[in-house]
Amino acid sequence: MLDTINLWLPFLTAIVGGLLGVWKISNGLKITLNNLTNSVDRLNEHLTSVQADTKEHDKRLDVHDIKLENHEQRLKTLEENID
Repeated sequence: MLDTINLWLPFLTAIVGGLLGVWKISNGLKITLNNLTNSVDRLNEHLTSVQADTKEHDKRLDVHDIKLENHEQRLKTLEENID
């Protein structure tokens, strides 16, 4: 019986070690995927914030463009009155 145990022990050790290795790798992949998912979520939040800021900036630019057009019209009117 001792010979049988000595014969099968290296095989069982290799199988158990292999299973532990696979478990460790899969656990590491799970952690990595969770980290990537969290990073993507944070990037999406940042992009949403940037888009909102861009829309606000565009609105302010439109207001400034309108004010600039009004000033140009006033200048034309003043130039016409001067001439």
